[in-house]
Amino acid sequence: MNTDERRSNRYAWRRASQQQGGEGAAKRRALTTGIALLASAACRLLHCNNHGASSPGCVRYSMLSSTFRRTDVPQTATDHNAKLARLDALLLQDWVPNAAMDLSMLDGFFTAAISSPNDIAFDRALPRVWDVEEGVVEPTFPSREAAEEMLGLLREHWDYVAAMLGQTPEQFDPVFSEGPEGVVIEDWCLGYMAGMQLDPKSWDGLSDELRDVLEPVFLYGTEEGEDLLKELALTPEQCDDIARALPDMALALYDEFHPRP
Repeated sequence: MNTDERRSNRYAWRRASQQQGGEGAAKRRALTTGIALLASAACRLLHCNNHGASSPGCVRYSMLSSTFRRTDVPQTATDHNAKLARLDALLLQDWVPNAAMDLSMLDGFFTAAISSPNDIAFDRALPRVWDVEEGVVEPTFPSREAAEEMLGLLREHWDYVAAMLGQTPEQFDPVFSEGPEGVVIEDWCLGYMAGMQLDPKSWDGLSDELRDVLEPVFLYGTEEGEDLLKELALTPEQCDDIARALPDMALALYDEFHPRP
């Protein structure tokens, strides 16, 4: 299976998810919100967040390690980037289901799942990695070694994201895709939306301010938002501003439900 086929399947899931949850109040808010509100939310995050200014979204295609266990000691960014490259390649193997996530979507998905108001275990999230819409299709691993490597890399990235969000927020750096025109945040936002869908009711109590903070995810992660993007005709600079605001957005939402001592 090639990358275009995998991307087509992710977009098909996006359309299905909108049919199921299009009545959500936050989603309707996204459709009526202009670039001014997005800029305002980003500005609040960039200048008011206790973690300081966000670092630009790093475009990385990298890889992970191979033991299916919790890793309590965070790796260095260099080590983790090297492992992410391996994970990226494995997710594109023919034995991975067509409906599986790519690396950027996976990163957004893990970020939302770990940030959820109610704790979500890795084992509960894992089925959606292979089958975003239903969580029922599983990969047929070519060998035990391949299974151990893949599951180990996924677990390790889960633990790494959790450590960045909870222990070293200043180092949190989402994994965005790279397209012909530069950084692509759509897949990451689609993944974040999928992570919220693991426990959608728990997100209903967001304050108006945090709903505004989530606007970029709705804008880039829903079909309706895609239509609104066409109407807004954002400049490359405005798109870059939104991409740079996403790390602070994710940290603000994590802190809302998992306050630091």
